[in-house]
Amino acid sequence: MTLRKALTLALALAALTMLAVLPWPGDPKRARWDGYLDRLARLSRQAVPPAAPLDLRPYPGNAAPRRPLPDLRAGLQRALRHHTDRWQDLMGACGLMPGGEKTGTDTY
Repeated sequence: MTLRKALTLALALAALTMLAVLPWPGDPKRARWDGYLDRLARLSRQAVPPAAPLDLRPYPGNAAPRRPLPDLRAGLQRALRHHTDRWQDLMGACGLMPGGEKTGTDTY
C-alpha cells in the first residue's frame, strides 16, 4: 500500500469517526428534553418559554424540630390520652366497654 493510499484511507476513516462522534449528545436527558420542546413548539406553533430554574429547598425533615422534643412528646401524650378517654366514654355509653361509663370498675 502506498503512502498516498494510506493517507487517503486515514483521512476517510477520521472523517467517518468525526461524523459518528459529533452528533452524539453530551447529556441524553437534556437532548431528549430539548427534542420534546422543539416538537412542542413546532406542533403548537408557539414559542416555548425557557425553563425557569427550580427553587430547591432542603427537605424539612432534615431541619431541627421547631419545638424541643419534651414539648412534642407531652402534646402527643395529652392528645392520645384525650382520644382514649373519649373513645372509652363512647364505647361505655353504648355498653360495649366493660364497667359502663366511668363507674370506676373499668378493666381497661
